[in-house]
Amino acid sequence: MPNATAGGGEVIHTPLIRITAPDDPRPLEEAIHKLPGYQYLLFTSRYAVDYFLKLWIGRDMIAEGWQELQ
Repeated sequence: MPNATAGGGEVIHTPLIRITAPDDPRPLEEAIHKLPGYQYLLFTSRYAVDYFLKLWIGRDMIAEGWQELQ
């Protein structure tokens, strides 16, 4: 992608979406509790991974049926 400022252009950073945590994290926490029943976990963004890991840290994975988080 060519440098916009090289030709005299001005770059204006305007985010079109805002990433926030859910107002009520309980549905996600309940879903995390059910994860041992699944074979795969798919994330759609790095922000989803970041938030998931923040909720996951401190949980007892062995007690919940997980041997390791891959």
